Amino acid sequence: MKKLLYKHHLKITTLSPVHIGTSEQYEPISFVIDKGIFYKFDETIFYKSLSTEDKKAIENKMSNYLQIIEFYKTKKSEAKKISHFTCNLHSRKIIPITHKIS
Repeated sequence: MKKLLYKHHLKITTLSPVHIGTSEQYEPISFVIDKGIFYKFDETIFYKSLSTEDKKAIENKMSNYLQIIEFYKTKKSEAKKISHFTCNLHSRKIIPITHKIS
């Protein structure tokens, strides 16, 4: 019987940049950028990690999306601790990060 599938190893050179993506979009309240590094995190886990005072502060901003985004910017260090992955915006390299989240 003839083999129907063949495996080939090829090296290709593109003539222009190629983007391979998933069409996934990030909401501005699910990431922060600090010093050129993109940090993606879960908003629920972020909220749970906040102090009682910070939770009240963000609850008071719920009617204004831009105020929420500004609040997130002030809490970069907290967001970075719970991030799922980072991406250096200059090199576009995604670096998986694992954290224990209680």
